[in-house]
Amino acid sequence: MLAAALLFAVLPGSSPLVADPSLPLVYVDRDDFVVDTSCRLELAPSLTEIIDTKQDGFIRVVGHNIEVDASALTLKGQGGIGVRVLADGVRWHGGNLAGFAVGLKASGIDFNLSQLALTSCDVGLQITGERFAGSSLLIEDGDVGLEALEANGGKLQTSLIHRMGKFGIHLDGSDEWQIHANAIASIYGTDQAAGVGLTGSGRNHSIRGNTIDRTEYGIWMDTGDVHLGLKMTQDAKERGLVWPPPDEEIALFKGQGFQNLMLTENLIRDHRQEAIWLRGVADVDMFGNQCVGPGPGMSLQFAEGIQSSQNYFVNNRPQSMMLQDCGVSRIDASTFEGDRSGVVVQNSTDVDELPPWAWAHLRPSNCSVTDCSFNSFELALDFGTGPGEVRLGGNQFEMCDRSLRTTGATSISVASGDTELSPPKELMLSAPNLENDDGSKRIVQNKRPWNGVDPILIRGTEAPGFLQFQPSGQWESALDFTFEGEAEVVQNPDQDRITIRAVEKDRFERWQLETKDQSFSGVLSRGWWKGFMWKYSADPVTETEAWRDEAELGWTYQCREPNLDFGRMAPGELHGIFPVIRNAGLPSDGFGLICEAERWLPAGTWTLTVEANDGVRVRIDDTLVIDAWEGPTQQVFTHQIKVKQETVHRFAVEWYERTGIAYLRVMLKPQSE
Repeated sequence: MLAAALLFAVLPGSSPLVADPSLPLVYVDRDDFVVDTSCRLELAPSLTEIIDTKQDGFIRVVGHNIEVDASALTLKGQGGIGVRVLADGVRWHGGNLAGFAVGLKASGIDFNLSQLALTSCDVGLQITGERFAGSSLLIEDGDVGLEALEANGGKLQTSLIHRMGKFGIHLDGSDEWQIHANAIASIYGTDQAAGVGLTGSGRNHSIRGNTIDRTEYGIWMDTGDVHLGLKMTQDAKERGLVWPPPDEEIALFKGQGFQNLMLTENLIRDHRQEAIWLRGVADVDMFGNQCVGPGPGMSLQFAEGIQSSQNYFVNNRPQSMMLQDCGVSRIDASTFEGDRSGVVVQNSTDVDELPPWAWAHLRPSNCSVTDCSFNSFELALDFGTGPGEVRLGGNQFEMCDRSLRTTGATSISVASGDTELSPPKELMLSAPNLENDDGSKRIVQNKRPWNGVDPILIRGTEAPGFLQFQPSGQWESALDFTFEGEAEVVQNPDQDRITIRAVEKDRFERWQLETKDQSFSGVLSRGWWKGFMWKYSADPVTETEAWRDEAELGWTYQCREPNLDFGRMAPGELHGIFPVIRNAGLPSDGFGLICEAERWLPAGTWTLTVEANDGVRVRIDDTLVIDAWEGPTQQVFTHQIKVKQETVHRFAVEWYERTGIAYLRVMLKPQSE
């Protein structure tokens, strides 16, 4: 929570309206309170309960061209709308609104808002009018911070939006917005939660200088199946109609989707999904953005006219940038640092299968990658399935296992004579700082980030076969929870923790813990994987049997689960590695691993997931189920196991590292996980 002193301070770069102290003081003393003239608002001392019975605004502003100083106003509601602005030319300064379904709803034109705090509202600020301007706002603990519905010409700057379950900012069917120098943090709780989300159609948006922290997606734009024409495509094929559609029908999609966008100087970090996800966009300029993992960097699908320059991507998995079924794009003077894939281009959809939006907007695929730096990738440039033209020039590759791979019908040429891409004029605003916030644990309650106050269970100590939860927040009664599964639960007599532990050795035991507002589930196991790790001399691909024979001369190895991310380190340098391996002196290249485990699997469907660099083989009960033995594939392999009744199964993994990046990840989970 921000310190109170920070709440109404003038944030850097902002220009809030300062109310005239000579304005008449008006006491808000009832529900359905109407403001029709310039004034200072304060809550009447006798007013203790607020219920918006008409669902049309506890306070309604109906006068035109008026100024409201609400610095001394604090409203706490129980649903409904806190403030409804119906007039044009209103200037509102200050105030605290909490507990409403919509904190403030504005449908008037030229509404200017500053220094307002909105807390614990489902939607903090909802804009349906034209030319809104907001600055130095604090919006926290809700589903959506700011929502613009078919509202054009808006501006939000130097504001802080914090702990939202769906969107920090959501623009739907809106044009010409400036989202500049805002701090947006802890946006998670639902699968498609995003710091900035755009849906429907829109054009001429500028998203610049924002800091976006701890989200599912950073910036997410999806024009949707209707605007792309995917539903039209499906209907035409089901009815046996001619496809693609005639030109006059394709022309209907010319104005759909997102067009003329500028994404510059944004810092996006600690994102689980894409930092930037764009689908159905045309003419996008992206300059100076920083995408700092761990999720993918940037993904574009059905995009045309992309200019990306001077961007920085680091620690993005599984790739820094993905272009899928895109038209003309240029990637220039950018830096890519990672460990999986750098830039991936795929045109996997057959041209006759493209939706009408793509027919209306996309030119033949042409991607140029120039003057970029690629560092520490398995595969820096991956031009996959489908046709297209790629132009390369001036790129640098350092510590990359492979610089280039082509598997489709891509035509590659040397880029020369391209004009330099010029960034826009520097933004002179800076985003506010978020203080005293620890969102590293991503604690979710009621599909929103936890507000730090409400009673909740937080994961505590975790160890193989063992997990604890600790109550936090303001509990008014004894812990009330339900538990199911093969594992067992133990509650401490002082009720200061709940312990879940596996009962039997070498058995996967499922568990599910539920409270009023939370649900947890997982699998525990007390067993070990055991085997050998060694520096090999026989080639694992051409001399496999000799390679296996060397294993028994290697170093004894065991772990709870084969989840090893060496990067370019030697095995002994990996934190938490088995002590014998730590002192074995194994090299960073040319070592192998063979390990086995037996597990009792309860009835149900289980999914085995495997990632590896370099080669890997997995057997279950002597049956080969995953075979990627001849080298890295940048793929995630899965295999399903259907268990009719609880039985024991034997798992065996063979893996080797040849050179470069090394990792092995083997996970087994029930399908419901």
